[in-house]
Amino acid sequence: MKHSIILILIFISCSMDAQNLPATSIISESGFIADKDTSEDMITGTVLLSNYWVLDAIVHTVDSKTYLPKAINFNVELKTFVVKVAEDSLFTLDKTKVKSIEFNSKSFEILNDKYYENVSKGKLNVYKEYFLSLIKGAIDPISKSKISEDKYVIKSKYFLNDNDALKEIRISKKNILKLIAKEKVNDVKKFMKENKLSVKEDKDLRKIMAYYNSL
Repeated sequence: MKHSIILILIFISCSMDAQNLPATSIISESGFIADKDTSEDMITGTVLLSNYWVLDAIVHTVDSKTYLPKAINFNVELKTFVVKVAEDSLFTLDKTKVKSIEFNSKSFEILNDKYYENVSKGKLNVYKEYFLSLIKGAIDPISKSKISEDKYVIKSKYFLNDNDALKEIRISKKNILKLIAKEKVNDVKKFMKENKLSVKEDKDLRKIMAYYNSL
């Protein structure tokens, strides 16, 4: 019974400390954007990282406050998190006040004034950046008219953070093993083989990095 009371008190305390968004202290005043329908521009796909609005994200600020947005997503085109306040409007977060965001089972941090997903922390600090690519639709060679729509495609690239200096890395088994201390390479190879892990899969890469950082 005593333990149950303590857990309830902790939950109440956390709930009181956390605030809901939007809040003027964390929402960018100039960050209002319209939630436009991209179909009007004849572009398929989406600029949002998640296919749905995330309801359980946590925003941590530089002044050690916590916010619980009711609906949030990452706009890859604008490279910022947006909070849904109505069906037809969104607000962007003020990056100067954000430390990190727990979003869709991922953790995002701000480095060099940009959001990066943290993939690994420890001996190797690996980060992932998302960017938007526009694939042009096909054009009929005779009529010169479009026969398929343009399409947004979300892509990504990885970086190694070494003393706050970001260096882009290509994710391959060979390249990852090059980054690992020589005396630990065989251990990591064995771990990957036994668990059938591939560095090409984000969830597997996280497991590999977590294992190496634990050695």
